[in-house]
Amino acid sequence: MTDASKSTNQAAKLKKPGSKVSIYDVAAHIGVSPGTVSRVINNRDRVKTSTREKVLAAARELGFAPQAAVRRREIAVITEENFRDRIAGYSASLTQHLAFELTRREMALQLPEAALDSLQTAYINGIIVVSHGPHVDAAIEQLEKRLPVVHIDLFEKTKGRYTVNSDHEQAGYLAALHFVDCGRKRPAFFAYDGAPNQARLKGFKRGLQEAGKSIDENLFLTVAQDEPFYVALNSLVRMQADAVYVPGSSMEAVEALHLLHYVLKQEIPKDIAVIGGENDQLSSLLIPPLTTIEEPLGDLAVSAVEMLQTLMDGNKPAIPQVTLPVRLIRRASGG
Repeated sequence: MTDASKSTNQAAKLKKPGSKVSIYDVAAHIGVSPGTVSRVINNRDRVKTSTREKVLAAARELGFAPQAAVRRREIAVITEENFRDRIAGYSASLTQHLAFELTRREMALQLPEAALDSLQTAYINGIIVVSHGPHVDAAIEQLEKRLPVVHIDLFEKTKGRYTVNSDHEQAGYLAALHFVDCGRKRPAFFAYDGAPNQARLKGFKRGLQEAGKSIDENLFLTVAQDEPFYVALNSLVRMQADAVYVPGSSMEAVEALHLLHYVLKQEIPKDIAVIGGENDQLSSLLIPPLTTIEEPLGDLAVSAVEMLQTLMDGNKPAIPQVTLPVRLIRRASGG
């Protein structure tokens, strides 16, 4: 008999018909104290990593589930530690909304510093992914095999996954129509490269085409996350762009506004109109106030938590991939 078969037989013996597995069963199964199991299940410290891994493996093997009455559900929120908006911007704002919604539903929030390392040795009930780099794709796919996972603003590899997205294509479409309505002749698009911004660009082009405007591909620029804005914005000014949409809710348009006015000496919106992503309590205070496309961060958080709660209850969401509308906020910078 293999070790795996022996372990399965032992687990079956521990669990009596109709009974629930307790921390005492888990402790006896691997030869540790019930207190150690309790500390691991409640994500307390003073437990060696190797012991923590053994406890978690045994809990999964035995089908252990803490009583809801004595333990709140633990939800991990993953944000990419190398993205600048983890502290200020899109990820930070969305995490705040998630924290409020999880607390309102009496769930506990975990914000792992090094997400993948921490999640291997933590007892959690579900995961909400706000942002992550491609280097962790495989690890998240493994977590999805054993835990409920909901992604926010995921536009790639979505098949079979649960997602809640803003309508980024609509965002680009609204920006383009606004520029056309304001009489702009050479609207430009500038953003970090990535699937969300490709969706915005698609909508931006569609809006221009529907308005009968010719498409000049030279006016649509994307750059890598670590590239400076100045070179691209300077290029757009030299090509006589009279409007530019700089999407994203992580201060991208704030930086663009500063460079255009103070470095490239453009008068906004006279020389070039600007539309950006909404940064709550900041966009309206800029000079000039920034016209923006607002993502429904609060609604994204509510929908993501609702979807995750449905999955944790053992049910499937009626709509596994939800898309929420955005809105244009007109201010002075947009022309």
